This record gives sequence, structure tokens and C-alpha cells, in this order.
Amino acid sequence: MRSDPHDLRRQPAAPKVPDRIRKLLEADAANVEHSPNLMLNLHPWAVQAFDDTSKMFSLLIHKLSESKTERALDEAIKEKGRAAGFSVEDLVAKFSTGDTSAVPDAAAEWAKLGTFRVFKLITLACQRYWAWGASDLFRLRISSAIGYLRLEAECAGLIKLFESDDALADRWLHVRTEQEGKKFFNDTQSHLKARLKEFGLSTAYNIASRTAQHVTMGAISRSLIVEKGYALPDQEFDPEDSYTYHLAIAHYHRIQGRILMALASVLPDVLDEEWKTAFNEFAKQSNSMWDTLQRRYADRIEDIGVVDEEEK
Repeated sequence: MRSDPHDLRRQPAAPKVPDRIRKLLEADAANVEHSPNLMLNLHPWAVQAFDDTSKMFSLLIHKLSESKTERALDEAIKEKGRAAGFSVEDLVAKFSTGDTSAVPDAAAEWAKLGTFRVFKLITLACQRYWAWGASDLFRLRISSAIGYLRLEAECAGLIKLFESDDALADRWLHVRTEQEGKKFFNDTQSHLKARLKEFGLSTAYNIASRTAQHVTMGAISRSLIVEKGYALPDQEFDPEDSYTYHLAIAHYHRIQGRILMALASVLPDVLDEEWKTAFNEFAKQSNSMWDTLQRRYADRIEDIGVVDEEEK
């Protein structure tokens, strides 16, 4: 009987996790035991917010998967193919190679259907970035959690760009080399930032960039120790001062609401009464949490540029 190479029970003992990493993982596990109470010390919705966000993403993805727009595009392509004498299989095989000459009047629907599939991929990526950031908040990893908001905002901005440019969506899908990626970034960055401003996400995008995407003193100073020489602990949370953590929690949920609404406003067949009802409750709780933060830390709330330029 041949052994299964993927059966971990049959593998030799794994080497020890390096001490520095082990200590960090142990600290993560300990932090997760305490972080929910720290969140609740800010606002009673602070922990439930993660479940509610998960439900909002699930609703978003469900509506996208059941889209009437996508079904209509698919049926239009099939009908035009049948009228031209092609089976569905033959037509898809031809179109998949990029050859739409056999049924040229279905090319527009095919391109739009491709963009719709790109929408799905990016929405799923956005959901995953949210989950990664959320888990870091429970581990008290503030900088990395905020950094994921940049990626989420970029997801919303890209979908907005692709809404009216099927060729750009296809180009994004087929970026393969570093050179292609750089050119795509350079060609779209200014347009992306304009879309983010429309969504009220410009400041959040910039905060996330300087907090976790670039080496800045602002990000380092959160946990820097200068007494008796320099030290930069792995743990950013100060047990003597919950402000920074509470700020991160309130900011994360607040911006999450904007990202969810940005996605819903662009993706077809999402923004219905069911969505609006669910989102309005989410926004109500998020605004309540932000108001609580502002009242509790009124003398400190603006000291690291969290107030949105879009709201001034």
C-alpha cells in the first residue's frame, strides 16, 4: 500500500518553529483572548460588527451570483450564436480564444460578461482582505490590519474603472509580467484615485499606505521605545492606553461600510431594498461607534490625520 505524501501523520516531525516567531504566535493567541473585551470597552457593537460585515459580504456575493444582468448577457450570446448556426459549446470555444468574428454582434456581450466575471474575482479578493485585516485586529496587530483597507479600497476603485471599460478589465485579468503590472499601475493610478475620492475613500487609502505600505516614522512610532536605547517591540498595543486600538477598530468598521457601499453601488443588481435595509443598520451602528470614539477621545482624535478630507 502506497503512502499518501499529503498525510501529515506519516511525515517526519516538523522542525521547531524559530523562537522569535513562536513567541509572536503565542502572543497572538493570548491577545485573541483579550481583544474582544477591549473592543467592547469602546462600543457594544464592536465585536458583532465583524459578523455583520461577513453577512454583508455574503449578501453582496449572493446577489452578484444571482444577477439578472449576467443571465441576460449569457442568454443574448447564446441566442445570437444559435441564430448564426453555432452550438453553445462551439461558440464558447471560439470566443474563448479571442475569436469573435464568427458572431461579431455578440462580441460586446461577451466582453461585458468577461468584465462581470472580473467583478466576481475582485469582490472575493476584497472579502478576503477584509477577513485578513479583521483577524489581525483580534491579534492586536494594528498597522497590518489598517493596511488591508488600502487593498479593499483598491478593489472598489478597480471595479468602478472596469464598469465602463471592458478592455481594461480584460487587460487586468491578463497581466502576467512585472513590466505589464507596472504599466497597468502607472496607466490607471490617477484614474483610480479619482474614483476613490468619489467613494470617500481617498483619506483611508492614504492612511493605509503610510501606516502599512511604506516605511514611515508615523507607523514605527506607535510602539517605539526610546528609553535606554531604541527598541521596537512586535506588539503595538499599549496596555496603559487603549486609544490607538479603539481608533483602529472604529476606523476599520467605518471605512468597511464605505467599501461595502462602493461595491454595491457599482456591481449590477445588488443595490435593492434588501441591501439598503441591511446596510442602513450597519451604517447606523458604525456611526454610533465613531461618535463614541470622538466623544471619549475628543482631545486626541485628530492628532494622526484620521478626519477625512472628504468630510471637511
